[in-house]
Amino acid sequence: MISTPVPCFAYVREEGRWPSYHRCERKGVVEREGAWYCKQHDPIAVETKRAARFAAWDTKMAEDGARRELEGHKLATWDMLLEALNKVYDTTHDPAIELIAADAIDKARETR
Repeated sequence: MISTPVPCFAYVREEGRWPSYHRCERKGVVEREGAWYCKQHDPIAVETKRAARFAAWDTKMAEDGARRELEGHKLATWDMLLEALNKVYDTTHDPAIELIAADAIDKARETR
């Protein structure tokens, strides 16, 4: 007795301007709740891929947030150092230190 392959139960969107759907043409290889699905449309596989995609997105967003927080901290530290250099420049009467501080202040303002 030759059994005919059962088609996948999932509906897929056709290409074109207007949305229309048809049954997936692949043969079903996994049975879930009485319906057969191909490997691509298996509900468990779809949910696993979706969860992995969301986990990767959450990780990326956490890394981006940490990076932005670190950049903000660096800028705040940079501003405090620049302010300290300005105070040294304003209060020092040694020409060599004034020259070094003035150069450092100018470079800091250029890179900010």
